[in-house]
Amino acid sequence: MSRTVSLPRALIVEDEIVIAMDLEAQMKKLGFEVCGVTSNAREALQIAMDEPPDIAIMDIYLNGARDGIEVARQVYDLFATSVIFVTAYGDDEGLMDRIHEQVPEATVLSKPLYGSKLAEAITRLAQARSNAPRLYS
Repeated sequence: MSRTVSLPRALIVEDEIVIAMDLEAQMKKLGFEVCGVTSNAREALQIAMDEPPDIAIMDIYLNGARDGIEVARQVYDLFATSVIFVTAYGDDEGLMDRIHEQVPEATVLSKPLYGSKLAEAITRLAQARSNAPRLYS
């Protein structure tokens, strides 16, 4: 009798296609199923509703009306999804305050992502959420 192994799901929301493709490749290498890659809020929410992600990798500034912080807050509130923001604006204190107010448990990584920064952030999230073993097994 064969057993189907369910991989943790990742949603990637990034409006720069080259960065989005790199994030998708990194997440697959880290053992995630990428349930969607999109550049706008509406599509991100639709993907999350169809296949709730275990983790969302979010850019802050997106194409379209809403920004990544609002989308991340909604996905976090609806599905308790872990969120990692990837941004070129990590030195903007007002932006960081807004992130920590709306998605307090989010991790923020600065672009560009070199080396193992993403893998290390995912490991830290998994350790912090050790009461949910299915997330990053």
